[in-house]
Amino acid sequence: MTETVREHETKPSGRGRGIRLVVFRILMVLIALLHLVGFGAWRGVLAPWVVLPDDVDHGWERTPELHRLADGAAGAIFVAVAAAALVLAVRPRGSSGLAAWLASALALTGGFSWLSALIQGHDDVLSTLVFSVVWIGLVAAVFVWLHPEGRDVLRGGSTDADRPARSLRLMLGVITVAALVGLAATVVWRASGGTFEDPQEDDLFSLVYFCTLWALGGFLAGRGRAGWRALAVILLAGAAYAVVGGLSIAIA
Repeated sequence: MTETVREHETKPSGRGRGIRLVVFRILMVLIALLHLVGFGAWRGVLAPWVVLPDDVDHGWERTPELHRLADGAAGAIFVAVAAAALVLAVRPRGSSGLAAWLASALALTGGFSWLSALIQGHDDVLSTLVFSVVWIGLVAAVFVWLHPEGRDVLRGGSTDADRPARSLRLMLGVITVAALVGLAATVVWRASGGTFEDPQEDDLFSLVYFCTLWALGGFLAGRGRAGWRALAVILLAGAAYAVVGGLSIAIA
């Protein structure tokens, strides 16, 4: 009798976890599609080599050629977010470190859009701020409540028993330090009045987001947080893209 009661008590809980896992997988696929298709990641990725017409109303005349670096950084972020989301859609368990990185990426890129609106001089800063607060709440709900290892995600991911090799840790450390240096240089440059074309441009955020996410990712992967293998591949690919794309822009 007691065993029967226990079965009835645990089944709904298990069924609820199963439903949340299915919803989480679906959301990860949707997030990947949103960044790859909805945000036009391919346009940003090609920015260092191909200049495409800018059909977004920025509130001022924007010359795409002058923003290739920031557009390329944005494209790299979109592709990285999509890749991480697809990995989590396939393998949500055992990847809490990767999930923590993706949650941070989504919170940064969507949660602080009000700062971008403020710099660009938009009139809807207050509504954008409300959106940012709601967005961060939704991101937290997805990765803390829907993810099967939400508590680990909240702690930055659990530690994997199999740690990265020393050579890989060294490369990840270099990426982390380089990203932090790039972050500091970008902020100082912008604070001193540096712009690519116009004071209302939000290129700063693309560069800051890129550097912040690669620094955080290098830290998490270097310490062997669960899902570090996929995260390391994403970071190394993004770093290689940044070097090649940056050199292409510099010598063009």
